[in-house]
Amino acid sequence: MEYRNLIELDKPILRSMKSGNTLYVIAGKEFVRVDSETCEILRKAEIFAEDSKTRYFIIDSDAIYCRDFYRLYRIDKETLEIVDRWELGSDLKAYVDGKHEFIINIATMALEQRKDSLPFR
Repeated sequence: MEYRNLIELDKPILRSMKSGNTLYVIAGKEFVRVDSETCEILRKAEIFAEDSKTRYFIIDSDAIYCRDFYRLYRIDKETLEIVDRWELGSDLKAYVDGKHEFIINIATMALEQRKDSLPFR
């Protein structure tokens, strides 16, 4: 089996996800958008204040939702700019001990933002 680098980044890749022909990557403080066919870096944006290993994201039709410990970001897919940011609490211990409650809070907030565009109510 042959391995090859698709892209060269300064930091190790924390997470990656593909949507269509576009690969989205979190590396250090940066979000990177890559054409998966040509391996060309389309856009890089340093959107986080510090490095973190707790980031996770999902891709929606028009935005990326990224969880960073107790923050939730909505990021524009094209520009990689933060559109919205929510603080999910101030008592961090509750989120470390209550992992499932944290996930429920994120899902609830994301759905609240999208409910007006759902075809049913």
